[in-house]
Amino acid sequence: MNRLLCFCRPGFEKECLAELQDQLAAKNIWGRFIAEESSGWVDFILSPDCDAAVHWDMLDINQLIFSRQIFYFDEVIDLNGQDDRATPISNALLSLFNNLGLDLLFSDILVQSPDTNEGKKLNRFCKQFVSPLASSLRKLDFKRVYSRSDLPVIQLFFTDYATVRVGVAKPDSCSPFTGGILRLKFPADAPSRSTLKLDEAFQVLLTPSEREKYLIPGMIAVDLGAAPGGWTWQLVKRGMEVYAVDNGPMAESLMATGQVNYLREDAFHWRPSNTVDWLVCDVVEQPMRIAKLITQWFQEGLTRHAMINLKLPMKKRYVEVKNCLDLIATSIGPRVKLKCKQLYHDRMEVTLYIQIL
Repeated sequence: MNRLLCFCRPGFEKECLAELQDQLAAKNIWGRFIAEESSGWVDFILSPDCDAAVHWDMLDINQLIFSRQIFYFDEVIDLNGQDDRATPISNALLSLFNNLGLDLLFSDILVQSPDTNEGKKLNRFCKQFVSPLASSLRKLDFKRVYSRSDLPVIQLFFTDYATVRVGVAKPDSCSPFTGGILRLKFPADAPSRSTLKLDEAFQVLLTPSEREKYLIPGMIAVDLGAAPGGWTWQLVKRGMEVYAVDNGPMAESLMATGQVNYLREDAFHWRPSNTVDWLVCDVVEQPMRIAKLITQWFQEGLTRHAMINLKLPMKKRYVEVKNCLDLIATSIGPRVKLKCKQLYHDRMEVTLYIQIL
């Protein structure tokens, strides 16, 4: 098992690859790659002296910024001319599990395709293929154990109806979502679609226990660049009192809740009189300027948590994100917790969660 597949947002293959190379090089692991522009995925072929079977935990999807999903595999399977796709794929999985010395037990099956216009044509097929594959695996004595979250996740990646990569991943190192995408429904009463970014950020960058502990009714939050209120809506929904800072108007429905204090102020100069629980920021500005602003808030002890967007219109996007993270980490100190991810509902941007431990 010497190949690593990572999904990313189409157009961010270079950033995904650069991050993979950095992470692997730090572990003295090398290889070559296949990464087509705007494909939405990177195929990293590990050097012969590195067996991914021995290093299942060498990468964690939760620690990668530009990768949405990750799994390990051996080869690309050509199914041309075969009406029965499930049998050869099942046989490939049997061989893979035997070579890895694994019991024929698994926790989930994810059948995926690229997040591109062409790839989306495979979505229905991928969803429908789970059932026949599971049936074929049962004939080979595979067993899916729903209660065992520690068991391998079987992952398939179809680039077309006849070409598939078949592999596995450790459940705590890969995304539980098909394609690494958490799909959310836009709330009809939210002021803007940007609300989905903060909703996804809370669900992906915080653990269930952290959400229960840190997203509590009655907390005080500040939304910088709030108008018309997409992010404020998420905070209000969770029972918080929000200071909405922006020169633009807020949605009347939000103001009617009585939980929003609207301040027509400059987001870069306004400060609260007391420490708040949350600072959120979706201001369109150079990422380094946003990073410096957020750093000042933590240095001045004005917030306990922050969720911010860093816009990435520049060419060296991975380098810019690393520079921003380095600035925040070195300026705030060793007690800072950082989690950064390009979420599905992000576009030319990444989302960063900051907490003082």
